Amino acid sequence: MKIKTSLSQQIMTQKWAVCQTLGEGNALKMSNDTAMREKYNLKLVPWGGTAAPLNNELIEPLQGRAFCSLPLPAITMLPVHINGYFELSSNRRELWYGKDMEGSGKIRSEWNTAILCDAIVPSYFRLLKMSSQEMGPTNSFFNLWPQVIPPAPYDSVTTTFYSKCINEPLFYTKSNGGKWLDLNKVLFSHQNEVTNQNDREKFFECLILENIPIVTPLPDIVFCLLLQFHESRIQYLNPLIVRNSFKKTQGKSSLIGEDSWKSALNILEYCLSDIKNDYKEILGLPFVVTENKKISLFNSPTSSELIYICTNKEAEILNHAKNKFLTTELSANLQTHFRHPNMAKYTNVLPLTVPSLASVFKLTFPSQLIGKGEIEYNNIIQDESNQEKEKNVKLWDGTGLPPISWFHNFWGYLSSKTSELSEKNSAKPSLIPYFKELKLI
Repeated sequence: MKIKTSLSQQIMTQKWAVCQTLGEGNALKMSNDTAMREKYNLKLVPWGGTAAPLNNELIEPLQGRAFCSLPLPAITMLPVHINGYFELSSNRRELWYGKDMEGSGKIRSEWNTAILCDAIVPSYFRLLKMSSQEMGPTNSFFNLWPQVIPPAPYDSVTTTFYSKCINEPLFYTKSNGGKWLDLNKVLFSHQNEVTNQNDREKFFECLILENIPIVTPLPDIVFCLLLQFHESRIQYLNPLIVRNSFKKTQGKSSLIGEDSWKSALNILEYCLSDIKNDYKEILGLPFVVTENKKISLFNSPTSSELIYICTNKEAEILNHAKNKFLTTELSANLQTHFRHPNMAKYTNVLPLTVPSLASVFKLTFPSQLIGKGEIEYNNIIQDESNQEKEKNVKLWDGTGLPPISWFHNFWGYLSSKTSELSEKNSAKPSLIPYFKELKLI
């Protein structure tokens, strides 16, 4: 409904939602009690309505008034106007109400309570459902919710509203393309799952893309009232829910794009937050991030796809095999988890050892360097300026043969691992540079 107001040659248009309901419950029962109505000479019609402006620019809640066809002077402390066939006081300025009444006065008071609970509140829910489609989950929309518990008799509106709102689709989630759901189908967030603000936004974006029904946060005053009535019914996001969801979807909807690996690590850290050394719980989760920023699943330690945990030094040596080792860009908390012995016991992510290093070489080294007794090495640069540059080249991308400096780096590392060296490994690359003959032995 649109209302146009002309003031000082200015025309203002306001859009209002107006809803009316024929009450049920006690209101309908009392209105159908012919004997009672005749005894006290009452004309009881179980009809009630609510009205509120649909204005997303409305910063403060409306000062709601009560109407009995015409406005009453009483302020209800509700953010909507209410209208009903109330029984009024003798001065017709307020609703008839009292807890210590008898006879006709008691019936009139009970009738007003019945109208408020059984006609006004259902109408209120209809108004909010209509407004939700018009306004979305904005602060202005939540300003239409009861903000306080007012004095009697209007307190019955707020108490009945919050008692019954759990079964109404008044809670918005962006999941599944955006839906309004009832309280039993949404999850609330503690808002402390991820500390960094930017990471937190990405974190929730991923969960929503996986159709985890996280509710749009409610204003504090509304949430506090909701807690007062339904603290035990409110469901919160927890690591188990996230783990179970990603085991089903494997992140196919959310873990895409250039920076998806960062989100994967943030979600992994959250998924590990309630796990104490039992890393079987993360099997099947798509949060293994390798140094080339690709994402794969946590598998069992018998998997053929083993991922190794490297130090920065080892990462330099294995620069040509980034898909074989875990990213080094881990938080201190994740490093602690990955270094725990049970991680290697239950998953396919394990510390790098010299024997496993040989296995990586077998898979990633040029074939001409594997198992050869002697090969020609033509990667020596004769130009003095280029030789000086090469001394500082420690990384090798897997193209051609490694630079000489890489060999020095490798043997420097291997010399610190003499206790792990084994004659029994199956990969024996020719790694001893013998420059006089330009051979690699």
